[in-house]
Amino acid sequence: MRICVVGANGQLGRDLTAALAGHEVIPLTRKDFDVTDYGRAREVIVAARPEILVNLAAYHRVDDCESNPELAYSVNVLAVLNLVRIANDLDAKMAQ
Repeated sequence: MRICVVGANGQLGRDLTAALAGHEVIPLTRKDFDVTDYGRAREVIVAARPEILVNLAAYHRVDDCESNPELAYSVNVLAVLNLVRIANDLDAKMAQ
């Protein structure tokens, strides 16, 4: 099974990537694209053609979220919506 893991460089992302070693795992990090950049995210994910898209990217530092709510909303809400749209277009499953 071909699985894209967005946020693969975090602790959970590294652990999940290792646990899925029997599958074709495509680890994606911020170096590949910023989740708030819909065009680039779409380009990279469509090229990978995953059957499953796992999103582990999040903006979760509470103090930073409170002082920068627009960025928190972009990463934690809008980016997730866009990833779901991409997964739907590819007929892929999405896990959050």
